[in-house]
Amino acid sequence: MSVQAPNAERQIWIFTQMLRIREFEERVKRSFTEHPGVIRGHTHLADGAEASIVGTLAHFRSGDAALATYRCHGYPLVLGTDATTAADAVDYLAARMLRVPLAPATREAFVAFLGKELGTDSLDRARSYMEDALRMTTHLIMSTPEYQLV
Repeated sequence: MSVQAPNAERQIWIFTQMLRIREFEERVKRSFTEHPGVIRGHTHLADGAEASIVGTLAHFRSGDAALATYRCHGYPLVLGTDATTAADAVDYLAARMLRVPLAPATREAFVAFLGKELGTDSLDRARSYMEDALRMTTHLIMSTPEYQLV
C-alpha cells in the first residue's frame, strides 16, 4: 500500500498545529517556573512530541477517538471544539482533562473566572485575545484534585 504525501495546504496545517502545541507547552513551562506553587502537582510537557501528536490526529476520520494518557495537552489543541461560551469552554476542557466531573461549585467558579478574564461570556467576542484566559483556566483545572486522579 502506498501512502501519498500531504498536499501543501495539509502540510501547512500540520506545521501550524505542531507550532501551536509547542507554544502552548512553552507557556505551561513558563507558568510553572514564574509562579511556583500556584499550580499544584506536576505536568509532563509534550514539547518534542508535537509531530507524533499531529501525525496521529492528521489521519483521524469521523467517529475516531483518542485516549491520550501521557504528554496529552496537544491533542485537544488540535482536535478543537465547538464551544461558544465560557461555560462551554470549561466543560470542554474539563471533559478533555478529567476522568471525573468537576464539582458543580468548582465548575461555576471556573466559568466565572473565565468570563471575568475574558470580559465577556462569548468566546467569539474574545477570539482575538482569549488565549491567556483559556491557558489560565486550563491550569486551574490541572490544579484540581480531580485532575490529580488521572
